[in-house]
Amino acid sequence: MALIPLQKTSVFRPRMNVCLLSRGEGAPAFKPRGAPLRFKKGLTLLELLIAITLLTVVFLTAATLLSSFNKFYFDFVRRESDIADISLGVLEEIGNRIRVANRITITSNAASVDITVFVDNGTPDNPADDSMHEYLWTQSDGTIRYTATNPAVPWRTIAYYISAFSAALLPGNTVEINITISPSGGAAQSFKTTVVTYASAA
Repeated sequence: MALIPLQKTSVFRPRMNVCLLSRGEGAPAFKPRGAPLRFKKGLTLLELLIAITLLTVVFLTAATLLSSFNKFYFDFVRRESDIADISLGVLEEIGNRIRVANRITITSNAASVDITVFVDNGTPDNPADDSMHEYLWTQSDGTIRYTATNPAVPWRTIAYYISAFSAALLPGNTVEINITISPSGGAAQSFKTTVVTYASAA
């Protein structure tokens, strides 16, 4: 009987790449290589509520500060504008009175300026019934006060924050008035006007 030789056959043995992870004193654990352990942790509901609360407080504080700043700024601008408008209105009033005056008296020194304007009441030949309008600027308080007769008007303050004021009668019956407004905390503003009058200087 003839013997048949056996053929060599290959047996497939799958290889497993494993590594040992030490857990301290316990038994090692196996895990496939290339898949590291990761621990993911999200925000809890409590942490999310705390974060939302903090953001809300920050936004509300910022909104309050911004609103306060805007209110302060616009109030400041409005106040400065009102002061300038009032002072310019006084300057225009003085100019209009000078323009139609019969007589003008200007008295000035380092501390004050007094402008007295006499306006005819319809009887050019009778100066006794003229209306008298007096404007007094004092450097100490930076105000312009006003009084009048025929009809009588008691002294009252008509302008504030006037840091400088001057008036002079120039050739050609021209009166020049200079005024400087210096509001508290604001920039100074200077204005000048010239008025032609047919009045005589007294």
